[in-house]
Amino acid sequence: MSKLPNPKEFTSYKADFKVSFYDDVAKYDLNSIYNKLSTAKIPAGYISKLFKVSLLKSCKNTQSILSKYFKYSVNDDTLAIILRDDNQDIKTIAFHRTKALNDEVIKWRTLGSKKYIQYNIKDNFVFIVYGMAEIVLCELLGISYIAFQSDSIAKGILNNEQWNTIIKPKLSNKHIILLLDNDESCTSTIKPIKENLKGTVKTIKALSMLDLHIMNKAFLYGGKLEKKLPKGYDFRDFCNDVGDYEKIENILKEVIRVKDEF
Repeated sequence: MSKLPNPKEFTSYKADFKVSFYDDVAKYDLNSIYNKLSTAKIPAGYISKLFKVSLLKSCKNTQSILSKYFKYSVNDDTLAIILRDDNQDIKTIAFHRTKALNDEVIKWRTLGSKKYIQYNIKDNFVFIVYGMAEIVLCELLGISYIAFQSDSIAKGILNNEQWNTIIKPKLSNKHIILLLDNDESCTSTIKPIKENLKGTVKTIKALSMLDLHIMNKAFLYGGKLEKKLPKGYDFRDFCNDVGDYEKIENILKEVIRVKDEF
């Protein structure tokens, strides 16, 4: 829910994209769209609309990670995030801002699989996050993560084949930490995730953004402590507010250290 500048006026995609963004059934080729996007250079300042410059500068391997996930659409004048599976096949292309048929500006218009779950499980502590930008953020921070494109995907994991056959088996005896957006929709994902992972994971813990905010301000780095955060405040907002890789790393280490709260 970061306050971003109003996007420029958008134009329609050219005919050579052979894309219909508004049909339920895909009528496009993700590889062709990716190749088209790859011909354009990302304008200066566009990625910093998503992530604070100080945060980008403090993270490791920033350039290689940004290059891997971000492309730019000239036609829509917007960033696109590319998601690939373990075989490096493109599963999802999500445009940061696009214009719908009724001229409404839509955030994260998705081509490809809306149900695809991006993940990177490297150790015993796995963070669950929500949203497209959070995927890149977790890669920048170098943490183990599972990222749902939307709350509805998290709520429907019982019927998600990728989750049940590929991701869930990797979570045996892991510690799971949910980093919840500050809204009821995200909070409502706790129950289905906990029920689905019962008997599989070692521990599971849900943290609100206010929990992280308190940990940051009250326990570690001081400063003004807000009693209430804006609706929709998410992990990207929190990381942008902290603005420093090392501080965020220390906060997440503190989350892991306090095992008695799991």
